[in-house]
Order: sequence, then C-alpha cells, then structure tokens
Amino acid sequence: MTPGGDAVPPEPEGAISITSRASTRGRDGRAGVDLALLVSVSTLAAVACVHFRLVDRVDVAIDGLGPVDLNGIVALAVLLPVATTVFATRRYRDAMEVRGELARLSLRDGLTGLPNRLFLSEWLEKELRRTKRSDVWVAVLFLDLDRFKLINDTHGHDVGDALLAALAGRLRGCIENEDDRVVRYAGDEFILVTHDEPMRPNSSIRLARRVLAVLDEPFAIGSESLRVSASIGIAVATDGTGTADDLIRQADAAMYDAKGREEGQPVVYAEDVHGTRFTPATLEPHLRRAAERGDFRLVYQPVVDVATGHLSGVETLLRWDHPTRGPVSPVEFVPVLEESGLIVPVGAWVLTEALRQARAWNHANPHREPLRVAINVSARQLAHAGFEDTVRTALRTHPVPPATICLEITEGALMVDIEQAWSTLRVLKRMGVKLALDDFGTGYSSLSYLRQFSLDMLKVDKSFVDGLGTSTEDTAIVEHVIGMARALGMVTVGEGVETPLQLAELHRLGCQLVQGYLLSPPVGATEISGMLSKGTNLGKAAVGTTDGTAPARPVSPFDGPVPFPPAAAPAPASTAQLL
Repeated sequence: MTPGGDAVPPEPEGAISITSRASTRGRDGRAGVDLALLVSVSTLAAVACVHFRLVDRVDVAIDGLGPVDLNGIVALAVLLPVATTVFATRRYRDAMEVRGELARLSLRDGLTGLPNRLFLSEWLEKELRRTKRSDVWVAVLFLDLDRFKLINDTHGHDVGDALLAALAGRLRGCIENEDDRVVRYAGDEFILVTHDEPMRPNSSIRLARRVLAVLDEPFAIGSESLRVSASIGIAVATDGTGTADDLIRQADAAMYDAKGREEGQPVVYAEDVHGTRFTPATLEPHLRRAAERGDFRLVYQPVVDVATGHLSGVETLLRWDHPTRGPVSPVEFVPVLEESGLIVPVGAWVLTEALRQARAWNHANPHREPLRVAINVSARQLAHAGFEDTVRTALRTHPVPPATICLEITEGALMVDIEQAWSTLRVLKRMGVKLALDDFGTGYSSLSYLRQFSLDMLKVDKSFVDGLGTSTEDTAIVEHVIGMARALGMVTVGEGVETPLQLAELHRLGCQLVQGYLLSPPVGATEISGMLSKGTNLGKAAVGTTDGTAPARPVSPFDGPVPFPPAAAPAPASTAQLL
C-alpha cells in the first residue's frame, strides 16, 4: 500500500510459484526426488529377492559353467523400467504445470497484475459470441491518461510505474459485476469491459463517470502527491455483428474525441460522427502515403510589429488535406508524425519549401527588408544526426540571409537531450540562423537554459495571453516574462492574440511582436505576397482604424537587442492609438 492509502495490486496468481519451486526442490524438482526413491526401492527389492529366493533358481549351462543365480538381475530388470516410466511421467507432468503457469502469466501484466492485451483479444471475442445469444450488450471503455509522459519526465519512471499500479487498484474497485473486466491495454491505456442492458443503456456511461471521479482523488506515491486526469471513449456492441477489434477501435476513436472536449466528459462512439475520423493506429499509413505523394502544404501566419502594425515576419505552419476526408487538424496528425519519425523527412521538406518561398517573396519585393520566416522544429528533428546538414543544404539551395530564418523550438524539445540540443544549437548559431523558444511557460525548463542556449526570441504562450486584462495572475506572469526577456536581450512575441484588449495589454507591457487571429489567421503564400506588395497595415485593420499610430520604436528580433525606455509606456486611451 502506498503512503496515501492506494493499494498496490498483488502480483498475478502463480507469478511466484515457479521460482519458489525451483529453490525448494533442487534442480530436478519432484521427478528427481521420485527417481532417488525408486532406485533405493529397486535396490532393496533386489537384495530381498536374493535373500529370500523369491524367484526359483534357474540353471543355465554355458560351456561347462555351473548354474547362475539370476534373482537379483531379474528383479532389477523388472523394477528399473517401472522406475524410469514413473520418472518420465512425473517429469512430463512437471513440464506441463510450468507451461500452464507460463501461459497464465503471459495473459497478465507484470506491473499491475491486470489481464493484458493478449487476454483481451481472445476473451472479448468469446464474450461477444456469448452475449449475442442473450439480451445483453457488451460495452468497451477505452481510458487514456492525460499528459502521463510529463509525470515520467519530471518524477521518473519508478514513480510513473507506481502510479500505474495504484491506478489499476482503483480501477478494480470500480467494477461491480463479476463478468466485467479491467485490462491494461498498453502503456498508460486501460480498457474496461462492462455489460449494458437494452433497458438500461447508460450503465457504461455511469461506470465511466465513476472512474473519472475516482481518478480525481490525488495519488500519494512515495513523497509525491500526484493528480491525474483521463479521457474515456465508449463503444457499445448493440447488434452483435462487430468483432472485438472493431469495438476496441471504435472506443479508441471516441477516446481521442474526448481528449479534444471538456475534461472529465466521456464520449460514446457514433458511426456518423467518429466513423470517418483517424486514430494514431490508422493515421500513420495515410501520412506515409501523403509524404510520398507530396500532399502536405504550408500556410503562413503573419507576425506583426506592435509599434507600427506592419508585417514583420511569418510563422510557417504545416497543413494536410486528405484526398477523401478533407483537411485534417494538425493536433491529430503532427503528434503521429513525431511518434513515427516521419517528422524528420517531412520537417526537411517544410524547411526547404519555406526557404524557397521566402526567397520568392524577397525577390518580388526588393524595396523592403527581407521577410523574417519562422519554422517549427520538433524534438525528433533536433536529435537527428543530420539536422544541421539539412539546414545547411536548404540555405545553399535557396539562398536567403540566414539571419532572416528563425527556428522555433519548444521547451520540451530542449529538455529531451540537453547535451545534444546544446551541440546542435551551437552549430545552427554559427550558421547565422536565429532561435526562438516557443510556448514559453508551459514546460519545465530552467531559466538558466535561456542564457545557455543563446536564444534570440521568447514566445509567450496563448494560455497566458488569454487572461491579459482579465486575470491579474496571467497579466503578472506575462509582465515578468517580458521583463526577463528584455534583461536577457531577447525579443518577445505574444501568441494567440484574439481581442483588442489583449493587444493593448501586450503593447503596454512592452511586447514587441504579436500574432493571432485578431491580426490574421494562417493564410497561403499568395495572400502574404499581396500584403507585402500593398504594404497592408494588419494592426490598423485588426482594430478597425485607418489613422493614428503608436510612437515608433525600432523592432527587430533578428538584429540584436532592442532598446527599451526605462519604464513601460502608460496604457493608451484606446487600442486604435496603438497602431
């Protein structure tokens, strides 16, 4: 039992018996003991035969030899085959017992003691056949822990394993019917199988809510008190025509839908809603084909100078239109690209294509400064041995000033392998490209790394920008982040700006650059070309004004530290005066 009272499930039945038998029986087990006993009995029987003359004397004359007493030989000839047969039988029985125990263990998860995926496949098929003949529906609940990787990364895998074991005990406690099952499916994924009655079709939903309520209580693991949340998808076999794999796949699809909804809300699979959606398992083959056929495309979100309202640069974003299902959300396919490793070749294409487009924009607008282009880099790319060569080749193929290229890296990507990241970033800095820390404040990097990695830009995450002007806590956090970046000579970018109030607050706090749907959604290369040729003032358009500008101050995230006045400017009378 953990210090917080969470029962750690016992080891699977039979898990200890193999080793305990080996230690107590010796090398040969019961069969060896039987053999020694039978040999002793055989010897005593032979002596008895000789002593008591139980077998009649047989006289054999061979070339003048006298009669020979064969009592002992006959006894051994009879008893030794019997002993050997009994020994072989016991050995076979021993082997079958061990095989049976190994088979039982193969159907159990060693960490949690729960049935595993192998057990589920066979058992669920039988259960579907059994219930097909009765008036009962089988329901599968697919549970996936949210952000469990963060627990492993921050607290260690030992704590993560202890948490999973304690979680398994709580899930067991949620089961009320002896025909129901809890299975550890894979990693931080669990499956609960329950039974719905047609007259009470919501029992699976009630079970899901009971599970979520149980998980809401903190887990005491060692000295840590951890809270976890989960997403649950439900699939119900109402007609008895589907297979176990179909039911699990449907519950998996519903679970991924639950991840995108309000936390704590289970989702029931519906064919018309989820039947055309992807899951990671079904998505990877489509992504491989998309990479081979060149189905990906790029869009660009403008990054605007707060002081002037003009376009300062763009952030490059990847998009994918499936041939039959249309646009697929990056939230769905980008994690699969990273997990599968496809992000390396796809990321190389993104870099090359973005530089090609940047060169085209610069060539078409020679009268203005080269446009700054930001490109996202994943942890997988950063750790790839050939990433520096990829950047170098792209710059050679499509020559643009290296200082106009900014590689955006998340905090998590830096923390995966700090030494490798440091080595790679040093090479990139020597090439002249700029580096930005994306989604700052959502990870767990040390502030010392900001100085160590010589970053040029800090992007304030949308989750903090959302509360500007309405939340004193978020406003204080953003103010201190901007002040810290200023002290380190870094430029700040406010992400996800959606309201004039957020824009006004960012300007008041001294943020130099902004991006978000208030200013412009991501658009195609043609739209960016139009903004450049027309000199569109996105800031004025965003706040619906055509006159008035904010006091000009130099803003360049790529040409070194930006001078600031001693104190932040007072809040303007209206947002229109900003731009």
